[in-house]
Amino acid sequence: MLFGKHLIGEVRWRWLVGEVFVVIIGVLIALSIEQIWSDRLDRELELDYLNTIRSAVQADIDFVSGYLQERLKIKMDALEAIGPVVRGSLPVPDNMELFLNNVGMGAVGAVAPTYVVNREIFDDLVSTGNLPLIRDPRIRNEIAAYYSWYDSLYHRNLARLTEYPAFVLGILPSELRDELNLAAMESFNIDRAIEAIMSDEFETLLNREQNLAFFMARSNTQFLRRANIFLQELDEHIERLD
Repeated sequence: MLFGKHLIGEVRWRWLVGEVFVVIIGVLIALSIEQIWSDRLDRELELDYLNTIRSAVQADIDFVSGYLQERLKIKMDALEAIGPVVRGSLPVPDNMELFLNNVGMGAVGAVAPTYVVNREIFDDLVSTGNLPLIRDPRIRNEIAAYYSWYDSLYHRNLARLTEYPAFVLGILPSELRDELNLAAMESFNIDRAIEAIMSDEFETLLNREQNLAFFMARSNTQFLRRANIFLQELDEHIERLD
């Protein structure tokens, strides 16, 4: 009887061990499947982030190479047109409307320099702690460097702002309007405006505003070069992931 009980106990232990083993294997398989599924979701989320950043960078490039460059050209052409008059090399032209319009358009792009890059997706990556989803450390560092570099460039632009726009606001109506006419100037006193424009103070502001325009032109060129290189790196990395 004792031998029979011992045999039955051994069988039960083997059965229990087998059951535990089956349960453990089942849990491990479930965890493995869950991990595989989680990894797959992470990879899809990584690709979504990268594609969104890629679209944002392309939009940044399009905005700078299009709208900003066009407005900057208007600004620089206007400042160049009034420069000889303000500096005394040429008399005030007969076409007063065009002259005053150029004075006003010289302030384009400097009243509130635009923060060009769309960084919402990057800020989301950082704030949610999802930045490590970008597995490649090189491309992850390139993403962070792109936004950090632009921040530095943007603040250098801000540091060079002048009082030219504010000065023009005091002598011309709506200095950013493309069609300034003499009728609109009646309440602002054209003679007073010309006197202010021919002053030493305005000449100094004009010189500073032109220096700002030159700096912005170089900044835009640097930005486009850097952004296009970054865009190419993103394209190559996304292609490898696909």
